[in-house]
Amino acid sequence: MEVLSRPDSTHAIAWLPHGRAFVILDPDALVLNVLPRHLSSSGSLQSFMKRLYTWGIRKIKSNEPDAGAYCNDLFVRDTPDMCHAMKRRDEKRGRREEGAGTGAQPAEKKKVEARLAK
Repeated sequence: MEVLSRPDSTHAIAWLPHGRAFVILDPDALVLNVLPRHLSSSGSLQSFMKRLYTWGIRKIKSNEPDAGAYCNDLFVRDTPDMCHAMKRRDEKRGRREEGAGTGAQPAEKKKVEARLAK
């Protein structure tokens, strides 16, 4: 979330205006300039994408609004506290921990929806 909030990263990766999804604007700049400052492991785009999917962040399908952007119900601009409810996928077993997918438990998802409705 910090990467998306930094002015020196917005040329490569940025929130959409509504703050519920983000886009990768310049993959090369992301890999060369942004990821090396924020990730301790390989700064490849493939590694970054794997991390996104591991945390339940999905690419929005072409038939949906904001197609091509990335989202998770609990990954919303200016609400870093909601990220704590996200669940990491169990990579060894190829499945998500209980409550993953969008990363939200039903009660937590209702809280998110209530915040977004305001």
